[in-house]
Amino acid sequence: MENIVIFGASGHGSVVLDCIEKESRYKVVGFIDSTKKKGSKQNGYEILGTEYDLP
Repeated sequence: MENIVIFGASGHGSVVLDCIEKESRYKVVGFIDSTKKKGSKQNGYEILGTEYDLP
């Protein structure tokens, strides 16, 4: 199972998360979001930071 990160942790990100979870093909690692606090949780997954935190 491959890891996946979702960009955006608001409404659209929640819908994307739901679709990914239903497929059971990927392991969701967390969210990238520019408006939420790094380390907080959204839908049970960690906010990993903003796009500027990506390697």
